[in-house]
Amino acid sequence: MNEIIIIGVVALFAIAIVIAIYSEAKSFNGGKCRICGSELRHFSTDSQGGRGYICDDCGYTTWVSWRVDKHYTE
Repeated sequence: MNEIIIIGVVALFAIAIVIAIYSEAKSFNGGKCRICGSELRHFSTDSQGGRGYICDDCGYTTWVSWRVDKHYTE
């Protein structure tokens, strides 16, 4: 019975990670603003390594912590 609970908890964590990565990838949109389609510009990195991007045209802002921006930055 304990094994089933442990497997269930691990599965829930795995699902949560997949959802988080998908959500960040969707908000980052390949480096394009989701509102106006302009290029996003990296403007900050927080103390935990999260990277902030902003659209200079409309002000849309997103933060990513997973490597959804790996082809966008160095």
